[in-house]
Amino acid sequence: MLKLIELLIFEHRNEHSLQIKKPYSVPKIYTGNDNLKKRWYVYYYFRNPKTGLLEKMGNIYGNSNHYKTKAESLSILTSLQKNLLNLLKKGYNPFKENQELYNKEIEKIPSTIADVEEPKMTIKEAIDFALNLKKQSLAKTSYRGLNNRMNNFIEWIEKNHSKLKTIEVLNKKILTEFLNYQLEKTSARNRNNFRADLSSIFQILEDNEIIISNYAKKIPTLKSIPTRNKTYSCNLPQK
Repeated sequence: MLKLIELLIFEHRNEHSLQIKKPYSVPKIYTGNDNLKKRWYVYYYFRNPKTGLLEKMGNIYGNSNHYKTKAESLSILTSLQKNLLNLLKKGYNPFKENQELYNKEIEKIPSTIADVEEPKMTIKEAIDFALNLKKQSLAKTSYRGLNNRMNNFIEWIEKNHSKLKTIEVLNKKILTEFLNYQLEKTSARNRNNFRADLSSIFQILEDNEIIISNYAKKIPTLKSIPTRNKTYSCNLPQK
């Protein structure tokens, strides 16, 4: 006569063999050990229909890295995590087009709901954000020079274009005007240094989807003529 434990083991094995593998994993949040200097995101795995194996899908960042506090960033990602799980339960499949699911979700949205704009970063906030990332990869002396030039740029904006508040309103014309100011004030070489630093900072902002385009990169570098000190020959008296 079979013992109870043997029957339970048999039932467990039978149930396990009949289980259907889940097509996805529960979405999780990566916070870089609560380090705001790293990019936070939501990640999940989905089973590849060809291999039958779970594969990691693309990270979902949202705008969590635009916020300065852990609570704000976590709030955004928690919402994304919850919504993603709901979509997965409804049949979302990253290996398909999901047009039918998309149409169903769109129908649920009332037409009277107005588009909600995301909070925009000020010029100083955006530049400070990029500087903070740059600081991790530059030597102290290099960072000090970059930081000083960016402070000069911010001061110039506040003095000459005080109505410009948010980063997305800056354009190529404004940046060119600032570089022309530096050219007239100092030299082509110094102007080019400002251009290179602005391009470096704005590239970070573009990569993080804070601005649409790096306008500084589209501004050409000026050819600077190096100034050579006049040399004098030392004529020694002949014996």
